[in-house]
Amino acid sequence: MTADKPTAKTLRALGVNDARGVAEKFAEVRALFDAQAHQSMDRQNWETLRQSWVGRKSGVLTAIAENWLKPETALKRVVGEELNKFKAHLEKTLEERRMAIESDRAEPLSGIRHGLTTGSPIALLIPNKDWENWQRTMHVEAAMPADASGADRAPVTRPRPGHADLAGFVKYGHQDMRNVLE
Repeated sequence: MTADKPTAKTLRALGVNDARGVAEKFAEVRALFDAQAHQSMDRQNWETLRQSWVGRKSGVLTAIAENWLKPETALKRVVGEELNKFKAHLEKTLEERRMAIESDRAEPLSGIRHGLTTGSPIALLIPNKDWENWQRTMHVEAAMPADASGADRAPVTRPRPGHADLAGFVKYGHQDMRNVLE
């Protein structure tokens, strides 16, 4: 948060000196979070929202802990209680928003009729709702289609520790490790 936001100042600097004032400041912060969390959301916007609120170095929770909790000894218990309530709300809302983005539903194509298996192979279709955000990066054709949507993302070239990414990357000579991620 920037210096003009209340979490960038101590409670004393904000003129807060009692439990009611602490609750009001947390209500302001919660309203700001709720407004941001209920905007149109895709996976990238969700990541940005999550990082800006719970990021270890620059997140709002970090600013609250550093500026509201540490310097104020008289209100430490009240701030801690309000912070715990806010963290629970924040985590619940972030999880709900993530689930709204990733709400996959399998559609049976064959092998099931009237709720029972027919004995033939079962085929299910699970649409990728995030595909439109990745068409420019993960297109199937040799050349990117002119109407491809999504962002241009840099190739992944660093293998994850403990995964087979590097082996597949080297073996098949890919330029982007996404092609062999397990």
